[in-house]
Amino acid sequence: MKYIISIILMFAAGIASARLDECNLRLLDSLNICLERVDELREMRAQQYRQLKREYRSLPRGLRRVELAFEIGQRHIIDDIDSAVVYLNLAYSDARQLEDKEMTERLKLRLLPLLPYSGITKEAIDHFEEIEPEQLPPALKPDYWRAAIEIYHSVQIPYPKGPFKTTYLRKTLTAIDSLLQYYPKDSNIRPYLNAYSFYIENQPDLAAAHFVSTIPTLKGHPELLDFAYKMVADHYKNKPAHRQTHINYLLHRAINTLSQGLVRAETLAPLGEALIKEGYTSAGKECLTLAIETPDASYTCSYDAPDRAYYSQLLNSTVRSTRRIELSIIAVILCIIILLASVIVHTRKKEARCEAELENSRHLVKELTDESLRTNHTLISLTFLSLQQIREYNIHILRKLKAGQVKDLYADVEKGLFRQTLQEKFFEEFDSNFLEDFPGFFDKLNELLLPDRRLTVAPGTSLTPELRIAAFMRLGVNDSAKLAQVLNLSLNTIYTYRNRLRGRAADRENFERNIMKII
Repeated sequence: MKYIISIILMFAAGIASARLDECNLRLLDSLNICLERVDELREMRAQQYRQLKREYRSLPRGLRRVELAFEIGQRHIIDDIDSAVVYLNLAYSDARQLEDKEMTERLKLRLLPLLPYSGITKEAIDHFEEIEPEQLPPALKPDYWRAAIEIYHSVQIPYPKGPFKTTYLRKTLTAIDSLLQYYPKDSNIRPYLNAYSFYIENQPDLAAAHFVSTIPTLKGHPELLDFAYKMVADHYKNKPAHRQTHINYLLHRAINTLSQGLVRAETLAPLGEALIKEGYTSAGKECLTLAIETPDASYTCSYDAPDRAYYSQLLNSTVRSTRRIELSIIAVILCIIILLASVIVHTRKKEARCEAELENSRHLVKELTDESLRTNHTLISLTFLSLQQIREYNIHILRKLKAGQVKDLYADVEKGLFRQTLQEKFFEEFDSNFLEDFPGFFDKLNELLLPDRRLTVAPGTSLTPELRIAAFMRLGVNDSAKLAQVLNLSLNTIYTYRNRLRGRAADRENFERNIMKII
């Protein structure tokens, strides 16, 4: 069978012609982990939202409630623009009632940039341009210029080249220059803003180079990092010589969003297409399926929504192609099965011969076991006889003593000291021989008992009466009367010990038979 699997894998690999460089293969492993955990990651993100919203609902009107609604709205911008607007409006309303002018202005500067994404372009521009930046507190001036960049850039996106687009791209560049003064020279945001400026000025080579250099500094800014990955990936999209670089940034971008519990169609769809073209059909299909089935409600959905009809067609054609490959593999398997049929028949015949030999061995083992049991029984019977003779000899001596011979000896024998000494020697010899013949007996006996009712064997070779009963049972001695006689115990005591052992057993009905099977 292992040869069949090897041939199948080689055949499938040849058909798929999968190829990614070492770096991208490592990223593909990370992507697969994210895809496996995508439901868990999304649930973790949803749980964070639920916790924040519960806390928000539990708070009375006040600054903390405003701040929490602001935080929830900020978080929702990247996954649900409608929810973001709702919570930012709630925070804005509370801030106005609290007459917190600075917080009111801050929230206004966060709400206005969201309006163009909903198609409310003119109102967003009009309300924003009513704000006098010189009259804002110093702490809000960076927020003002960030809002200006978002508004001016977003309003021109749907329009073709022309005066309107040119005007607002220039305003975007002016806002970027104004915002730069609020970041120190060593800030990691400055290189990003410079890269963004080159992007606005339609200098893609410079923009891509600057985005590449700023990516390592944006680990704490996942949304900025996502945009940088997008810009670099798009830059290399139609350059066959840089195919691996293009896929590298697509992989980075997908991992960045999925690890946050975000499923973005415009991120996963192009990656899925690229992976399928490279031969990694399984991961590619999973990316496409997620992209097609998951609605995107983020602030970018209006402008970056993928062509779901195109990707659905690509996914369906991939499924059909996969089925053709599967049919080809099945054909190869059938050929291999036919070629190996004679080998299988030969192997089965050989197995049948081995089975017959094994069965003969089983019969031989059984005969030897039966012989061993008979021998053990004979030895025990002889031992019983020896003990009986010792008792008769002891009685004979007692009679003599009663006749007046050797009074001191009479007293010792009457107390049974001599017989007790012989019996102790007998058990000492029996315990030693049994443990030598069956070294693992008591471990296997405990395996027949319930876990919490197992026996504890004291150190040394001396056995308790209960363990001796189990040992005699293994040797084939099941007669309670004989056990009582040889152990010098009452018949009721023997019954008590046997019932106690059976009561500990996991399988009480077959307990004594199972003891006999211990080797």
